[in-house]
Amino acid sequence: MRWVPAGLIVFLTCLALIGQNLRAFEMPSATRCNYVLSELDVPAADVLLIGGSRVMRGLDPDFIETQLAEGGTDATVDRLSLTFARFSQFYPLLNSYVENRGAPNIAYLQLSYIFKPFRLELQDLPLNNLRNMAFGTMSDMAAVQQGAPYNDLGGVIPRRFHKRSRSLSASWLNKLELSIFSALRYVPKRIRGDMPECTGNFLRSNGNRLAAMGLTPADGETFALPDATDYAKWSSEAEGFLRLAPGEPWRQGETAQLGLLVDLLQDAGTEVVFLIMPSVDQRTVDAETRADFAAIFP
Repeated sequence: MRWVPAGLIVFLTCLALIGQNLRAFEMPSATRCNYVLSELDVPAADVLLIGGSRVMRGLDPDFIETQLAEGGTDATVDRLSLTFARFSQFYPLLNSYVENRGAPNIAYLQLSYIFKPFRLELQDLPLNNLRNMAFGTMSDMAAVQQGAPYNDLGGVIPRRFHKRSRSLSASWLNKLELSIFSALRYVPKRIRGDMPECTGNFLRSNGNRLAAMGLTPADGETFALPDATDYAKWSSEAEGFLRLAPGEPWRQGETAQLGLLVDLLQDAGTEVVFLIMPSVDQRTVDAETRADFAAIFP
């Protein structure tokens, strides 16, 4: 009987290692396929598009490659897109891409700021959420969390919040639990067909079935310009999303996490360009906001 505890620990450890490899998490394929794409045994793309669902549905790497080729530029384009994403969720993904495939020449990084400041006071989201725990390494999670401003209210995470998913040790324990659960769930998920293979066009579309249907116009087709009335309406709505304000106190958390992404890419030798979406007219970004970004990210 005295060997039972040690045997149980060994058994659970083996399950965790198997689960970490199988990645049969309760996660959509759109997340899993992004990580598969980041780990391919091929060189990094020349151009990397990074962002949320608007990047997934609005920017087609195949179409962009075709346009570049027609303009005389032979370049490869990849897209990494996570739905409902905050900046902290991209750190493990981008780190995996750079470590496995190398650095792209240029990266377009979507500024996916929350556009209503009052929401930040209502949210209590962990910096390392389920995606980071499922797919990121422990060092990735530590880089995201250590010294980060808490909840965009301006201070380093206070000790009273170091509990549950707030502390690094709790995040690592959650990652262990998730890996064990993954091993137990792999067979039933495969039987139900809940884990489509991240290959071919499905992988290229970041594991998103809608995107896999194709965004690129067929031969002879062109993108139709919007009706003038619709254009004015969309432009007005877009302006409400552009309160980027990177230097404001209530933006400290997001700006700090954005800085981690910029440093990671630039240290690898990648030129970073900020991409603002949704926007039908980039000129709606005011001069003061541009100056703030230039000061924080020279």
